[in-house]
Amino acid sequence: TKPETEVLISKFTHIGGRRAQNPKY
Repeated sequence: TKPETEVLISKFTHIGGRRAQNPKY
């Protein structure tokens, strides 16, 4: 189980990585 902070960071990094790869979205 991950702490809430780590989960939030992972989510934000996932969104940021996606946005970096696909600027359209």
